[in-house]
Amino acid sequence: MSADLRAITEALNRLVAAQQKGVLDYANVGLLLLTLFVLVVYTLETLKLRRAAQRQNEIAVVPMLAVYLGSQPNESARDIYLENVGPGPAFNISIDKVVWAEDCHLDIDFNTNVMKPGQRQVLAFHRWQGNSGSNLGINDLYFDMNLNTIPNPLRVVVRCASLSETNYQFLFSCTPVEGRLKITFDQKTEDSRTRSRPSPKRSS
Repeated sequence: MSADLRAITEALNRLVAAQQKGVLDYANVGLLLLTLFVLVVYTLETLKLRRAAQRQNEIAVVPMLAVYLGSQPNESARDIYLENVGPGPAFNISIDKVVWAEDCHLDIDFNTNVMKPGQRQVLAFHRWQGNSGSNLGINDLYFDMNLNTIPNPLRVVVRCASLSETNYQFLFSCTPVEGRLKITFDQKTEDSRTRSRPSPKRSS
């Protein structure tokens, strides 16, 4: 039991004992009530400060995962990248499989499930229809979305955990716009789902 809770319990015990002594102890009862009130207020304020400190600590280590179009220095070829642009490392990274039919889905593969701040890696897209699979580049994604052979927009859900073991999910949308593929960030939320630790994926 914490010191604050013990103090409140002791004040309640003194209050009960004082009530049993009769009318002459009303002043003592009033003092005990005031003491109890102060202890309750102090405990609540302490909890608020503790939660605020915990939140500040989480902000200092929160990962921020971004999915975007980019290229290597001095290269014209463009790829789709996953990068940790936050101040803290990202652990247990996973990307949800995109399923749009009973036998059709899209795997999004990457090289490692841990990323330090500033680290990035290329994402590889692999479409499956039954037992048949094919790799999709940026142009393939663009044309397949235009033809509606894969979902349009294509929703990409990235999940990870922070250093404090808080789970997060990041939502992105890929759409074909005016002759090019466009990726937009939708939202970041805390992920309440309990996830097992995935093995690092390898791009094919």
